[in-house]
Amino acid sequence: MTALTHDIEGFLERWNLPEEGAVYIRNVRCSPPARRVASNGCRNTVWRYASYKMRCTISAESTLEKAFLSLCEYDDDVLEYWEQPTTVSLVYPNNIGRTQRVAYTPDVLVLKESGPQIVQIKPYDSCKDLVEQRAHRWAYKNGGFQDTVADEYFSRLGLLHIVITDRDISQVKAANVQLLLQARRAECKSYTNAFKQSASEFVQKELIICISKLMDQLAIDDQTLILKLIDDGIIFANLDEHNLVDRENQLVALSKDDLKLALEAQGLLSQSKGVGHLAVDKMPRPRDAADMVTRLRQINLSEAIMVSVRTLRRWREDLRRAGGDPLALVPQHRLKGRREPRMSRVDRRLVFKSIEKHYGTKVGMTPYSAFRLYVQDIALARKKKKYANVIHISFPTFLKLIRSLDLEKTAEQRGGNRAANAAAAPVSVEKRSPGASRPFERVHIDHYLTDQHIVLVIVGRKKITGRLWLTLARDEYTGAIVGMSLSFYAPSRISCATVLRDIVRRYGRLPEVIVVDNGKEFDSIYFETLLAKYGVSKQSRPPGAPRFGSTIETIFRKFKSEFLNALPGSTSNDERGRSISSSHRGQAGAEWTLTDAFHAYEKYFLDCVNEIPVRGGCESPWQLLDGGFRKLSCLGIRVEFDKQFLISSAIPVREPLKVDPQRGVRHNDHWYSCPELFLLPPESKVDAMWEPWDWRCLYVLIGDKWISCYHGRKDDQDFPFAEGRMMESILHLGSGSVRAQIEEERNLQIANQIAEGTRRAKDRAMRNVQLDPKRNKSSSTKQLPTVKTNLPRFDHFDDTIGGQS
Repeated sequence: MTALTHDIEGFLERWNLPEEGAVYIRNVRCSPPARRVASNGCRNTVWRYASYKMRCTISAESTLEKAFLSLCEYDDDVLEYWEQPTTVSLVYPNNIGRTQRVAYTPDVLVLKESGPQIVQIKPYDSCKDLVEQRAHRWAYKNGGFQDTVADEYFSRLGLLHIVITDRDISQVKAANVQLLLQARRAECKSYTNAFKQSASEFVQKELIICISKLMDQLAIDDQTLILKLIDDGIIFANLDEHNLVDRENQLVALSKDDLKLALEAQGLLSQSKGVGHLAVDKMPRPRDAADMVTRLRQINLSEAIMVSVRTLRRWREDLRRAGGDPLALVPQHRLKGRREPRMSRVDRRLVFKSIEKHYGTKVGMTPYSAFRLYVQDIALARKKKKYANVIHISFPTFLKLIRSLDLEKTAEQRGGNRAANAAAAPVSVEKRSPGASRPFERVHIDHYLTDQHIVLVIVGRKKITGRLWLTLARDEYTGAIVGMSLSFYAPSRISCATVLRDIVRRYGRLPEVIVVDNGKEFDSIYFETLLAKYGVSKQSRPPGAPRFGSTIETIFRKFKSEFLNALPGSTSNDERGRSISSSHRGQAGAEWTLTDAFHAYEKYFLDCVNEIPVRGGCESPWQLLDGGFRKLSCLGIRVEFDKQFLISSAIPVREPLKVDPQRGVRHNDHWYSCPELFLLPPESKVDAMWEPWDWRCLYVLIGDKWISCYHGRKDDQDFPFAEGRMMESILHLGSGSVRAQIEEERNLQIANQIAEGTRRAKDRAMRNVQLDPKRNKSSSTKQLPTVKTNLPRFDHFDDTIGGQS
């Protein structure tokens, strides 16, 4: 890390820190993070948060930590904040009195105007468990958790150590703060002093007003102007409870006191209108409710008595004990019957031991196979006197016991972490992170190998086909497809660059956060550098947890089932294996070219997916997207789609290229040149980046300027985006294996032609011998002379390829 320009020495002197504490802060500011954060099996999402205040990317180990970073980014009292500061060694007596030494890495070092802080961020439930399990180190005092050992260590350095939980951080406030940061960086020409004065007068007149009414009074459609007023402190809003996007319910006032009084009055009003409701767990079923009413009527003699006097007396006693609550008359049929299990403890122990031994393994055994082995285990156990009277249970009971097991644990035993994550119980609503509340807040990107064969080239009578890799970008809030990229190449930096380019080409902006999986292309230096350059944060889904990718995975599944399976070249028949003839497989039925697929896929996503209403409403994803842009002009990160952006997103060449004074520079077996290259000294080397949308274009760095070099003739338009060139580049970049197939087919055809020529020459020689009468007389006794030709001999082709023809 590089230290910022703050007067750190003056800061340390002002707070009179001990020398050890000052050295610790200097080391943190001038060194990389102590460890690289990652998903550690707890299904946590890793963030790379683009900080404008720190002018770098800050890593966060969870969404909770990212929310804390957002609050630090917005807080003017925070000067700097550094993630994963230097690891320290804590020495303390453990629960049995022995000295224990552990390495401890805090989460964040925060330098505030009010003093430096060392922050540890944990979920509330985890802190409760630590207090119970490690009482010698953790404690709950004064309404908060304390790591007493860490507190004591950092107090010697003059630093305050605090523990922050999810109850101390409002996720709603973090989302509001992030929106205010977006508005702060947006440019609005209408945000003038006259507008500020007019808005203040309207709010002062109403004392308190909702955002939608204020916008109507000011005759504006863009809420960004109101957000700027809140960010500048001209008006105040409740950031902790209501989302700023909710115009109807978000109130604003000129002072915090007025806003507080209005919110308190609103709370009292809602309490006065509250009506008591019956608890859900006490609500009887409709049939039981009808029986309850019938019993109540018989007690009140408003209906003919259909039970004995004893039963009627028991009902009245139940009603009296419940204080007249009619729920006491609800039938308790579920409590009837035998409540204790018929199996003894020995039987249950043997059953579950057999289930764990046979069913809960990576073999993936079926329940019936495990049951047969269980019966065999019981037969072996009965040979012992201890289990002489044990008999095996039935298969339905055995299956019922299997279903009573912990689903997540059983899935992990049989299928590993991925299966366990799929079988895990859903996260409770209280602990879920809030989803996106506006367009371009979060966009999911992922790849999919399409189930359709595309014709690349036809050699003779043979079609050489390939399957396209589809890269999609889908907005989380609207569900709209905002970017698309195709490639015959496996997912790489090319896929990342082209899908981001497509987003900027269509919308002139990038999303605030990009959500991806843990693929190598998304974790590359190129991708993270490109996102950091434009201030885009990255959120990585937990590995092996398919639920976190449902936003993008569902559209792939829908695309395959309702569209791809009905197209020529589909692989739907291939899944049936050997039961399908080769003439009916997808490769044999391929008809579409790359251009056909691009236009069809684009039309499906833009005209079908983006135009169909979602969420049970009447608005389509495109309408939600367009409406969001009109209501909030600060959405996303504005990026001009120009040559500068194309150069920034081009793919860097790993090593500098050597300049040839006659031909230029060589890359991927092609020579690229421009007039500026030939002005360089001999044996010069230049950094280069190649253009993924035009394989004939290469950017080289000459001095401090990137120059376009071309292979062959330069295009008239010096802007490398055209659909034809893009399709040609996709074929060129991803057809290396295809070119090898074409070369193999070509060599095979040449060999066939040579073999055919050799065979014809031999046939002609045989006919000449048969037509010569002198040679016919001696043909029975003399060996035919060897026919000399100018063609080389290909006897092995004559036996194989030539013989077939």
